[in-house]
Amino acid sequence: NIVESEKLREFCFGIYEGDLDANMWGAIATKLSYESEKALFGDFANGKLPFDKMFGGVALVDTSGEAETFATVKARMQSELKTIAEETAAQGGGNILLVSHGAAILAMVADMSSTPIVAPLSNASVTQITYKNGEFTVGELGDMSYV
Repeated sequence: NIVESEKLREFCFGIYEGDLDANMWGAIATKLSYESEKALFGDFANGKLPFDKMFGGVALVDTSGEAETFATVKARMQSELKTIAEETAAQGGGNILLVSHGAAILAMVADMSSTPIVAPLSNASVTQITYKNGEFTVGELGDMSYV
C-alpha cells in the first residue's frame, strides 16, 4: 500500500531552489559571520554549529519569504510521522517505510535522538525510528549497510 504525503517533502529553500549549493551555503556562511562555506561546514562537522542553526540560515538569507524555517520543517515532519504512527498502531501496528529527504529527516529526528547531527545523511541511507506507547526512539541514523 503506497500513500504519498507532501508533508514529508524536503525543506523549501526559497530563492535557492534549484540554485547551486555554493550560492546558498555561501550566503548563509556570510550571514552567520563565517569567512567561507568551508568554515561553516567545518564548524558543523565538529559540533560547533548546530544543525538547526545551520539550516535556519536558509530562511535568514532568502529574500522571497518562501524558505521554510528549521522549526517549520521539524514540526511538519514530526506531525506527519506521529499521524502515520498512530494510524498504524490503531490498525494493529507493523513496519512502515517512509521516504523523504536528508535534511528534512534530520530536522524530524533532531530532538528524538541523543546522537549529535554533524553530517548530512547519505543518499539512500536508512534511519530507523521505533514508535511505542506514544514515544519515538531513533535507532540507526543514516545507516548505509543496506546499500
